[in-house]
Amino acid sequence: MALFSGLDRQRDYRSLPNNILKFIVLYTLRPQLWVLFLVFVSFPFFYVSLDLPKTMINKIIGSQADTYSILGTEYPLIEALFLTAVAFLALVLINQGFKLALNIL
Repeated sequence: MALFSGLDRQRDYRSLPNNILKFIVLYTLRPQLWVLFLVFVSFPFFYVSLDLPKTMINKIIGSQADTYSILGTEYPLIEALFLTAVAFLALVLINQGFKLALNIL
């Protein structure tokens, strides 16, 4: 396993670091950096998934207009609501995938 390369080292206790911090860095630095990378990549998806229901309620359902613009394209309100609901479902699935990946690591 490339992620846990520190575990592949020879188990000679005389070569273990005397400091616990050095031991943790030696054996867990790569997995911790990978988890940190996944956390930062997941933040935008998480933020949009929290903001999208607010947009659906305040801007689409509460709108007085007949159409709503999504990415520069005008849609009737029912279609816009359906598209945002599908986008919300996709974001929920993506966020759950990030949670799964973080818990497996």
